[in-house]
Amino acid sequence: MTAAAHILSYLLPFILFTDTALGCSVCGFGEDPARWAFILTTGILTFVPLIAIGSVVFYVWRRGKNEFGTQDK
Repeated sequence: MTAAAHILSYLLPFILFTDTALGCSVCGFGEDPARWAFILTTGILTFVPLIAIGSVVFYVWRRGKNEFGTQDK
């Protein structure tokens, strides 16, 4: 497959389904105050699981470090 065919196969869905993109909830708001609420909840739902998983990993790491560190003394 040539490079032009790869590019065309990548761009074809964007060309054919432009009406679907116009129905996007982010693009359709304009200056509505609900847009900021949508962006805020998107940020919260992105970072809260990462922080929770990071906290558990940090806790397990610290607990293991303390457990194994005291046995050597």
